[in-house]
Amino acid sequence: MKKYLLLILIFSFVVIIQAQSQQKPLSVEALNKKITQQIADGKYAEAITTCNLVIARQPKDSITIMVRSSLKARLGKNDEAIADIKKSIKNKDSAASVIAYLPLLAEFYRSNKSGEYYYKAAIAYAPKLGLPYFLYGGELSENGDHKKAMEYVGIGYPLLSLNEQKNFIDTYAQIYYAAGSTKEAYAILDSVIKEGTNNHEVYIRYLIFLRNDKRYPEAISLADQLFDKDSTEDYLYARYKIYNQMGNQEMICKDVDLLNKYFSGYENLLLEKKCPDAKAAIFPTITTTYVFEVTTLKSVYNFNITNPKVNMSNEISFNWRMEAPVNKNGNVIISKEAVNSAHALLNSFSAGELYSTDKTSVWVSNAVFQQIKNDGSTLIKSGNGAPKKFTVINDVEAMSTESLVAMNRDVNLGMKWLNVIHIKSEDGREEFWINDDPQNPIITKMVLGDTGMSVELTEIKTKQ
Repeated sequence: MKKYLLLILIFSFVVIIQAQSQQKPLSVEALNKKITQQIADGKYAEAITTCNLVIARQPKDSITIMVRSSLKARLGKNDEAIADIKKSIKNKDSAASVIAYLPLLAEFYRSNKSGEYYYKAAIAYAPKLGLPYFLYGGELSENGDHKKAMEYVGIGYPLLSLNEQKNFIDTYAQIYYAAGSTKEAYAILDSVIKEGTNNHEVYIRYLIFLRNDKRYPEAISLADQLFDKDSTEDYLYARYKIYNQMGNQEMICKDVDLLNKYFSGYENLLLEKKCPDAKAAIFPTITTTYVFEVTTLKSVYNFNITNPKVNMSNEISFNWRMEAPVNKNGNVIISKEAVNSAHALLNSFSAGELYSTDKTSVWVSNAVFQQIKNDGSTLIKSGNGAPKKFTVINDVEAMSTESLVAMNRDVNLGMKWLNVIHIKSEDGREEFWINDDPQNPIITKMVLGDTGMSVELTEIKTKQ
């Protein structure tokens, strides 16, 4: 409710301020911009001073007076804020409406601050005006005082203008619903739906009620009808929320994919829900390039793996190149024996060709992977010291940095998710993140505290 009301209020102010800025001298326009920036920076006292400069030049500038009042409200100067409004707006109903809106304009909801003082002041100033009662009832409902909320809304809603009743009817129904009067809440919305309302908020609220009451077939049917008739973002998102509560993964991803395709900005939701379209294509082909960022005590550089051939029943081979400042390259072949049973890792490379029979590199062996999966622990020798015991750490989520990688198929396709296994040494100095796939157990990240080195897969490139 608060966000909806605030959007209406801000939109109204923006339209008026824009109209004013076209009529007023440039110096006043510059002051208005300064006020906006000071508010954004949280410099409310300074913004009040700037408002005073504008009002001194334009004593009847009611918008700036309202902004100044909201700033005083932010600073707890309640009586001054209310006095400003009463002085500048002579019509009592209009003044009381602005006073009732001050808690929203001052964004009290961000700090859970009550607007009770302003609502009651507005009611006392214009006792036959419905808006202060209604807004106060809305706050009481959100704070869980449903009995008192119903009392104030019951007084205020009939006193609202017809236009206000249409604008706030979804909130009116929500207050009934929150108070446990679900039958009445549905009836309120049904009454305007039967009249053919085009108010999206009414339908969205109805879908929320159906979803909360787990009336899923009805909710999906209505959401489908609404989206087929009017393919808007809010209807599609409402349907996604229903499928999400149902746990229908296929339909969740279908709707999130549509949201991202047609309305943009939903990439993170695709990742969060681990949708197939957002999963990294990590399995190697001859055109795959794995780009790792290597950080040592002396430098940071890219370590690129190209032409990878991974057969966990036979051999692994790949070409590698270390970019500046190292500037080395070579190729590695890991024998069938090492692929099957090695517990040692090769993490230091010399230029040229290497055939390894007792160590794996970049990938872990079948033995290491199976012990991690079956036993939750394994032994790994990652350097010149003795082997260490590593144990699975169950802390990796889809959105963690350890399981994200940038994809690139000639153009950047954004971040993708991976299923990885996180293991950590008993001494806490070494960690590995391994792709959770027995056919491609590539190490996506490792931290080697003993040497001060870390390596992380940051990009996968595939030529078309």
